[in-house]
Amino acid sequence: MRAARLMESCFSEWDTFGVEPEMIDYSTMEVVNPGYPLRPEAIESAYYLFRLIGNEKYAAMGWEMFESIVRHTRTESDFAALESVVTMQKNRLHGELLHGGNVEIRLSAVRT
Repeated sequence: MRAARLMESCFSEWDTFGVEPEMIDYSTMEVVNPGYPLRPEAIESAYYLFRLIGNEKYAAMGWEMFESIVRHTRTESDFAALESVVTMQKNRLHGELLHGGNVEIRLSAVRT
């Protein structure tokens, strides 16, 4: 089943990096974009495969991915996106907003 093969591939990224990077070059397994913007689609896919096929390995994959997200993105009050899955550095903007830093937001174009 193609979906199962895709899930195996996706999970290999989690297994390799701890959290799935935003973009990876599959031919070299090199990280192209190391960010992780808190996207739960991989866990959702593991859940649907588990429900469809009934194989416990997909439930285990989903649980492992969930635990990894909690471990690497949890803050004092919530969860933060990662700037890099290589360093596990949390998004800098999150800390500035949480702790009252001076953050300036510029809108380059506003539609009315």
